[in-house]
Amino acid sequence: MLYIPSPNDIVAAVSTLADVIGEGLIGVSLGWSARPTGIGFIIGFVFLIGFRSVAPVSFEVESLTIVSRIAKKQWHIMIYAVMLAGIIGAILGGIGAYSTIVKFIGPAVQFGMLTGVGIILSIVAVDLIKENRVVGIVSAGSAFIIYLAFQSDPSALIYALAGSVVISVIVGRFRPFEPILPDMRREKIMLVLPWKQLGLFFRGYQTYEEIPGGGNDSSNDRRGGAKQQTKVIKRLSRPDKIMIVRAALALLALRTGTSIAYPSIDADLAHVHTVTGSGVNLFDATNIMAGLSGFGSAFFGGAPLEPIITGTAAAPNPVFSAAIMMAIAAVILLMGLIGKAARYIPIQAVTGFLLVLGALIIFPGNAPQAMKADPIVGGVTAVITGATMDPFIGMVAGLIVKGLVTLFPVHAAG
Repeated sequence: MLYIPSPNDIVAAVSTLADVIGEGLIGVSLGWSARPTGIGFIIGFVFLIGFRSVAPVSFEVESLTIVSRIAKKQWHIMIYAVMLAGIIGAILGGIGAYSTIVKFIGPAVQFGMLTGVGIILSIVAVDLIKENRVVGIVSAGSAFIIYLAFQSDPSALIYALAGSVVISVIVGRFRPFEPILPDMRREKIMLVLPWKQLGLFFRGYQTYEEIPGGGNDSSNDRRGGAKQQTKVIKRLSRPDKIMIVRAALALLALRTGTSIAYPSIDADLAHVHTVTGSGVNLFDATNIMAGLSGFGSAFFGGAPLEPIITGTAAAPNPVFSAAIMMAIAAVILLMGLIGKAARYIPIQAVTGFLLVLGALIIFPGNAPQAMKADPIVGGVTAVITGATMDPFIGMVAGLIVKGLVTLFPVHAAG
């Protein structure tokens, strides 16, 4: 199918970039590297064109937050978890397993898990507001007002993100804040392991250590000029490996919900069936794209890329618009522009977006569905997901309760 670009395709793509930059800044605050993620966007761009899909992948604050929290912001655990989840997710998507998985866990667990994610995002936003109340409250208030004013518009979330960030940045110019700057060592595109060390894949990782510099003058240490940084290869410990598996499973559990819900919304906005232009099931195509782009990003030190709800789906030519968005995002990231923007944008500027996404979109959009499907199973899944900050644990808890309810039916009183 030939897509002829229109001005509205470009406008939708550029508008969606506000979401990319905003969530990229959240990623930086959580310990992710922005610049290497540009490679993941290139990979995603190629697969999006190949599948002719209306559902792109991008930064997704849910996955960025959950993996970072479980990994305790340890870089090597974060990227290995993304790679492991990427490999498994791509394989499951390739064999068409996701539709079977979704049927197995059932709607109560699926919607309950997403409800819990809404709780997690709201908690993270509140924690950020506590660090800078003025900017955080301004961001939250402006985001709520803008979103509610444009609620009927498919791009209302993008408007809320862009508007609240701009207003918060203006306020931040008059209110001191601590910029969340990326680790410039990580912003250099590098392999998790050098080529010669790839035999240690999933067993070791490359990092930096400070060593004393040249000379024996102890006064150099006091001046801070004697220490040098050198690359070293370290082995993964058993606790590291356990944490990697936990974070990867949490990411896969989250993707089980988002890779169904978000592409479905995109397909609805684009007025197409849940089949890509190439004839592949949209959910399987999205998982292949997310898995391989996330793996490619993390292999060079970048963040995960996941399915998103995108304004490009409402464009006249949604595939072309999404492709333009991903191509421009790759350029922005590879040029290191997000890292430069972090110096001028307080991280609390995105709290409004987090609250709107978590409290006004994800939670109310999924909680009623979870309660309708099964209030006990859905409720337990949501609460455990939110309490543990781990969708996989929430999913397992929901499945256990589902099994118990099946064995011991609960009858409503009266």
